[in-house]
Amino acid sequence: MASVSVIPPNPTDIPSEIKCQAIADNIKKDKGWDIEFDITNSDAEFSTDDATSNELKIALTARFPEDWTYLALTTQE
Repeated sequence: MASVSVIPPNPTDIPSEIKCQAIADNIKKDKGWDIEFDITNSDAEFSTDDATSNELKIALTARFPEDWTYLALTTQE
């Protein structure tokens, strides 16, 4: 599973569940990938089995502000 953690420069700017769902839906419509997300106090983590971490990171950087941090993570089950 590919995962990318999206971290805003200001912790109070964590995206809402509605915004994350809209981004996940937009990526599914654009790329056909099933995207899951989890919001914490410091980031929003997006994951999919349909792409590599790098591909997911590229898709997310196109949908979030430039000054945010993107950490690509790869997990194996």
